[in-house]
Amino acid sequence: MKSLKELCSPTPRVTHDLSLTTKMAEEERIRAEIQRCWEDFIFRSKDPREMSSLRPEIAESWIRSRDYGVDPFAERLGRSLDPESFQLLLRNKEPFLQVALPFVRQLGQLLWESGYITALTDEKGVMLNIAGDDDAIRRYREINLAPGVMWSEEIIGTSAHGNCLLLKTPLQVAGPEHYSVALQKTTCSSAPIFGPDGKLEGVLAIASLRTELTHPHTLGLVTSVAWAIQNQLQLETKTREIYLNHSVLKATLAAVGEAIVTLDAEGRVSQVNREAKKLLGIQASDVLGRHFEVAIGHQPAVNEVLRNGKPLNDIEVTVEVRGTRGAYCASVLPILDRDNKVQGAVLSMKPMERIRSLVNRMGGAEAVFTFKDIIGNTSAIRKCIEKARQAAASTANILLLGESGTGKELFAQAIHNASSPSGPFVAVNCAAIPRSLIESELFGYEGGAFTGAERRGRPGKLELANGGTLFLDEIGDMPLEVQPVLLRVLEEKKVLRLGGSRYIPVDFRVIAATNQDLLQMVREKRFRHDLYFRLAAFCIRIPPLRERKEDIILLAQHFANIIGQRMGLPPVEVSDEAQVKLASYSWPGNVRELENAMVYALSSARDGIVKAEDLPDEIQNPLIGGLSSENELVCLEEVEKQAIIRTLKQTGSTRIAAQVLGIGRTTLYRKLKRYGIEALDY
Repeated sequence: MKSLKELCSPTPRVTHDLSLTTKMAEEERIRAEIQRCWEDFIFRSKDPREMSSLRPEIAESWIRSRDYGVDPFAERLGRSLDPESFQLLLRNKEPFLQVALPFVRQLGQLLWESGYITALTDEKGVMLNIAGDDDAIRRYREINLAPGVMWSEEIIGTSAHGNCLLLKTPLQVAGPEHYSVALQKTTCSSAPIFGPDGKLEGVLAIASLRTELTHPHTLGLVTSVAWAIQNQLQLETKTREIYLNHSVLKATLAAVGEAIVTLDAEGRVSQVNREAKKLLGIQASDVLGRHFEVAIGHQPAVNEVLRNGKPLNDIEVTVEVRGTRGAYCASVLPILDRDNKVQGAVLSMKPMERIRSLVNRMGGAEAVFTFKDIIGNTSAIRKCIEKARQAAASTANILLLGESGTGKELFAQAIHNASSPSGPFVAVNCAAIPRSLIESELFGYEGGAFTGAERRGRPGKLELANGGTLFLDEIGDMPLEVQPVLLRVLEEKKVLRLGGSRYIPVDFRVIAATNQDLLQMVREKRFRHDLYFRLAAFCIRIPPLRERKEDIILLAQHFANIIGQRMGLPPVEVSDEAQVKLASYSWPGNVRELENAMVYALSSARDGIVKAEDLPDEIQNPLIGGLSSENELVCLEEVEKQAIIRTLKQTGSTRIAAQVLGIGRTTLYRKLKRYGIEALDY
């Protein structure tokens, strides 16, 4: 059997002797080289077996995938079984599932909120069970990764578990090694599971939508768990020691990835992982065999678990590290023997700052902008900034008014960072959430509250915003029937989840934003007047760009600088002729339209100067009109095609070009094919 290094994707093989920056650069170089191999194969039909950067098993799989007729640009993958066939399969695989699912579920709980999922398939690649990070599961479902769907090499092309089914050996596949573009931002590690008769029973996979999480340890972990499932299938008797070791394994798996301290029944430290030594500033030799209080001080919660054997999850503990007391989120899980007697405990800890970061990710936003990031010298924008600073100094709710593209969320983030930067910033676009889901998104729900609800329930955005800021964008699109429930939360400072029976205290500031006339909507009874006055304690109108024309050139040069840096260009200047065109345009799309125009212009510019002819046609000739809708569409397509060609010439990379153009790589490949443009010919 090959070594772990040979089975892993090339990207994490970079030597640990390199600095972090050098290591990351080398990994990126390797990914880019594999991406070029893929494009040479797809677009130019070059033989991947002759590409030295590619593993032989990946090259052979690419060729098979093409021969199977797999569409590399398909947005949804797999082949779904009909419900009756899938239920029959589950019944046939029940002995296998009874043994495997406890391990898989435990691993899924470990991976929840980590960006990873687990996938258990049968011997043909049909998904039997998916567990792990809820957001990752949802995003994978968008490309049709779900129970009852067959994902084999013949159907989706090169993948870790598809090749694992074929080769019957552990394998890791990352990023552009995948044949399908839809998987090229993912990483997956898979291991086979064999039954007592030596036949393949299925495959266990750990996958993530983030290629930076590619690591040899992931392949080691999934292989270890697959091996544990395989052994459990083959065992006929279990001794007391096996039960104890199994309990230790389960408790340890539940805590992997955090700072871990393992204790025996007397509270003595039996092991500490690397994260614990780093977090607590200790060496293993200082604490092994000694009572846990030597490392973390007096902790009644740990003593309680050792005494009664009942787990404690997500509690707050205070630990003194290097003379500084800090707050940590901790869980204490008991280690029980076959007779449910306490044989020790596993303590896992993580800093509270990581919890806040998690809330920001779950909330769908992170406040990165401050008032220093708001560009403009006109009196209109300076007065607006000053009023926003005054509002930030208070605790009152704020209503931001302005046309689309004026920068309402920029102001919201700046206000948050000036008032409660340590708290979460949770953004909700009221216009983007389906009407049927907005209540569950805002208020959360208990497990089983409605069909399709997650078993454990889920907190709503109002609950996640506790201690910080709730940004309600497009507030005018909030359904009328939801408005009184929101008003009640704002008045009583407590929220009731759907299907729940207890109120949860919340305390946050609301910043609402809209491009609609809310007062007119109040008069038309399309928006509640009491909610309006609750939200508009501070009302700030952000001026459109046409009312601050003196800022147009300042903003254009600002965007030229940051976009040029992103594209790796030397300093870029905006010519006088281009400045005249920019200043003469009406900018119906406001600052957002100006930024997009500068992206287009820098893709066309030469010699470090943006000229008038580099600007989009509607800015060069603002008075041209009268085009039919068909002609207008043709013109827009030609503009898009030329923008893509110029950006490819400028960047020399489809990956960077996609970033500069603000579209996904899958979308860019589709447009290249549509317009007959060869990737990386420039």
